[in-house]
Amino acid sequence: MLNASGRFTIDELPGLLLYPDDRHERGVYAIRAMPRVATDEHGLPQISLALYGRREGPELRVRGGVLTLTTTLQLIEKEDRALRAALAHRLVTRASPSGGPAAPAAELLSPDWLQGDVQVRLTRELALPGKPSLIGVNNATFSRKLDAAEAQGLKKAWDDGLEDGWIRYRLQLRGPGGRSTFQSREVMQSERSETSSSERSSFDVTASRTESRPTWLTLEGPFGLTAGDLAHRLTIVNM
Repeated sequence: MLNASGRFTIDELPGLLLYPDDRHERGVYAIRAMPRVATDEHGLPQISLALYGRREGPELRVRGGVLTLTTTLQLIEKEDRALRAALAHRLVTRASPSGGPAAPAAELLSPDWLQGDVQVRLTRELALPGKPSLIGVNNATFSRKLDAAEAQGLKKAWDDGLEDGWIRYRLQLRGPGGRSTFQSREVMQSERSETSSSERSSFDVTASRTESRPTWLTLEGPFGLTAGDLAHRLTIVNM
């Protein structure tokens, strides 16, 4: 399980929270400190806005819309490559500081997510609550039908690159497993009579167990998208 007290850093990757596994020497948990908008297989952001309304001359009178969005904690490809290279170097150095046979590759593990919530803020007036998947990279998917006022406000912010956009995850992770400890002490007992005496010993055993404590994380950051990114994710339906 993830060992929260063993958190370490890699200078080249300050945006990652890195933790060792409490039992697996090569196991590492890598969590993005800032969630991001997920991307599809073509690298396009998984966010889209469909507006519907009626054109009146050059202007569009927006009557409503639909927003869809997926957020994630998944590392981008560049981060993943850099992390694996840095961890490989770290393992080699730890195994043999003066060089030698290559150490086995590090294994990136997925935290055991227990519970959490996600909030996405698109504008100062529009925020969406949601729940993460609690599996793997912890995607959260949002779909919201917008009224006329919300759609008009979001259209303006969209054209400006969603400058107020913000993603916040609040998550609980399972920590190291509970541990049991045992203590024993020898107890001596004496018995005497008029004709004899004897001693005997016994052992008093006490058992205790320390339960694991879940770890809470708050991960948040901006959308990191540009107006150009968003321009291709906007659809206008003229009714």
